[in-house]
Amino acid sequence: MHRSLIETVLGAAVLAVAVFFLIFGYTETNETAVGGYTIKAKFSRVDGVKIGDEIRMFGVRIGSVASLELDPTDYLVQMTMNINDGIKLHSDAFAAINTAGLFSGKFVAIDPGGGEDEILKSGDAIAFVQDSVILDELVEKIVGFAKSSRTPKPAAEAAPGAKPAPAKKQPVK
Repeated sequence: MHRSLIETVLGAAVLAVAVFFLIFGYTETNETAVGGYTIKAKFSRVDGVKIGDEIRMFGVRIGSVASLELDPTDYLVQMTMNINDGIKLHSDAFAAINTAGLFSGKFVAIDPGGGEDEILKSGDAIAFVQDSVILDELVEKIVGFAKSSRTPKPAAEAAPGAKPAPAKKQPVK
């Protein structure tokens, strides 16, 4: 009887800790429903972006990605974003897909635009975008550039009219 009481108390403690972590995780991730309005943007590449990813302005979360759909007419990806109320975007706003870190996910960074341009309303589209940069392709370009710059040039290409340097003699042992 004494043993079953201890097991019951330990089980209740484990459940309480699990509930605490669930509540803590839910409140700290800001995954609550975003009110506000929707804005659209068309990208040619959205590699790594998922529904629910953050929309940030100057590093602060202002919304989330609501949907990603391929437009069959122009084969561009139509991204719909939920933007918090109180955030005003101008018609010259700019959206770019960025990487959160070397091994992290992606987020959409928005520059609000400005000036005398009109304010975007729910359902309007951001015209200026920058697509996702694929890290593998970037690394391949860097490696290719490094290899091409290390390749020695033949003596005839080094300088027109220049004589090749005399060969060094190796000491005999």
